[in-house]
Amino acid sequence: MRRLGFFGMAVLLAAMISAGCTSLRVEFDPDRSRDFVDLHRFAFAPGPDLRPSAGQANVAERQRNRDVALQELRQELEKKGYEHDSVKPDYEVHFWLGQSSGDAFQPYKGQAARGELDVWFSRPGKNDRFWSGWAYVTLYGEIDDEKEVRKAVELLVADVPAR
Repeated sequence: MRRLGFFGMAVLLAAMISAGCTSLRVEFDPDRSRDFVDLHRFAFAPGPDLRPSAGQANVAERQRNRDVALQELRQELEKKGYEHDSVKPDYEVHFWLGQSSGDAFQPYKGQAARGELDVWFSRPGKNDRFWSGWAYVTLYGEIDDEKEVRKAVELLVADVPAR
């Protein structure tokens, strides 16, 4: 195998950055003693505030990613046999979508950005997390952040027991 050398590695790294790549890691903290048998209906807890602040992606982009996460969470949970019911839910789905330096899941051109999606379940009106999952993604270059949000949700919900 031929060695690339410094120049070859620099060219390869530049190609990867310009094409865009990610590194996605998923972790869970479920309460395995919690039985999902009595859970049929879910609702979404109120989402995070989307006001802009210095250095963050614009509100429209952040709202779009939040909407993608909501839509994807709903679809993936419904595939598992759960029903969306905002009136009489058995559990609430909470989530936070952001970046380690702020609350924007949006990479900056030519730079690495770390995105994070946190999802947790609790009973309505209670602070009793009984299932939690986190997806961390490091984004390089121009990334389709919507695609990354969808992939993160899919991997997270894969751990949720089916009905």
